[in-house]
Amino acid sequence: MKQRKVNGVGGKFLLVALGLLPAVAGRLMNWYFMRAGSAQYFMPISAAFLIFWGLLAFAVSPLAKHAKEAALLLNAAATIDLLLLGIQEIILGSYWPNWFGAWTQLFLLPPLPVGSALAFWSRRMFPSYLASVAFMLLISWLGAKGRRR
Repeated sequence: MKQRKVNGVGGKFLLVALGLLPAVAGRLMNWYFMRAGSAQYFMPISAAFLIFWGLLAFAVSPLAKHAKEAALLLNAAATIDLLLLGIQEIILGSYWPNWFGAWTQLFLLPPLPVGSALAFWSRRMFPSYLASVAFMLLISWLGAKGRRR
């Protein structure tokens, strides 16, 4: 049987859809930490997620024309989530008290320890979220760029 290659609009849609994986990982992390009652393994899980994110970008980079396009499409959902978090924290001054407000926070939970370490100077959460998304973009760009060499 002949295997069809995913390209064009389908490949770009797949990249954007794979960009929703942090939501699943964040929900699983939240479940684990609530069940365990401890965030002892927060940083190692975060590091493992970021390694996975770079490897995912490496694996799916042929679906895009350039490494930059692959990184941007893979992180489109994270960028939208960052925008929603900015609206909640900076403009409204509080997070939405519903499932959507919780979802926006859990979406960036996997890379958050690294983002918080990078934004150690801030007393607010938004710079940590911003650093998390920036680091996800960097990791995915490096992963996609590594495939193209």
